[in-house]
Amino acid sequence: MNKKLKTYVTNKGLKLYRNLAYGNLHGYAATVTELSGTLQIVFNTSFSDEQNAQTVQSMVSEHINSKEYKLQNAIFSNQSITLYFICSTTSHITKIDAFLTWLCPLLDRYSARPISICPECNGEITDGHWKLIDDIAYYMHRDCGTILERDLVSAHQAHLENDTGNYLTGLIGSLLGAILGGVVWGLVLMLGRVASVVGLLIGWLSYKGYNLFNGKQNKGKIVIMALSVIFGVLFGNFFSDAITLLKEGLTLAELPEAFAFLFTLDEYKSPTIYNIVLGLIFAAVGSYSMLRTAGKEVSGSKIVDLD
Repeated sequence: MNKKLKTYVTNKGLKLYRNLAYGNLHGYAATVTELSGTLQIVFNTSFSDEQNAQTVQSMVSEHINSKEYKLQNAIFSNQSITLYFICSTTSHITKIDAFLTWLCPLLDRYSARPISICPECNGEITDGHWKLIDDIAYYMHRDCGTILERDLVSAHQAHLENDTGNYLTGLIGSLLGAILGGVVWGLVLMLGRVASVVGLLIGWLSYKGYNLFNGKQNKGKIVIMALSVIFGVLFGNFFSDAITLLKEGLTLAELPEAFAFLFTLDEYKSPTIYNIVLGLIFAAVGSYSMLRTAGKEVSGSKIVDLD
């Protein structure tokens, strides 16, 4: 978190923990995280009345992509409101603060659950405890936090014990997904372009392929996905060149010999290695979020006592 944001959140009374801030923000439990050019603010709150929730969501949605507050997106769930803001300059912080000044009284008016009410038992909190669960801060009774942590650990353990997946089928699905993404990467290269979004596509297809083919939900999933993404990039590069060679009249059977010859030529080898390295970098950047998602799925919730 940059210096200006740290100053802003600490002035708001929030506490810092690693790359995020948490605490009481205008009467609501909040978590503030700086992403790449984006500020994520999560309010751990809910509405007892569904109509109130829909009304607030509708009013907030009117400000998405407006220049007034720099709000990019707003996601409402049963337990939280997640807000994404453009945040690349000091002036953006001022606009974000103005939005929060507008939003929080609106939450009060429509009876959103304040920080003083436990999200687990809905009882009033007199001696609260902060718990970080998957990078979101929760303020609750200490006993409720203990029970919640126990339930999350038990649920994850039961999930692992009931997992009927298979690493082999998962590998097949992950590779097929990565190959499909690699084809897109190859087509992009044929157009003389490179794009990190293709790296995201390869990672997403690898992830979907693994799950679709009932891959085992354990730590090996991350290794398989990572290897599949690398394979997808390599496949994409050679797919692009193979299409070019086939257009020039070579047959599929002649491709291995043709590639063996091309790799003896520096004018082919150097740009090919460059494209592969560039592709792996883009794939690493683009697929990071999917690998992180997969990591959370197989490792269970990350729980930290903040105080």
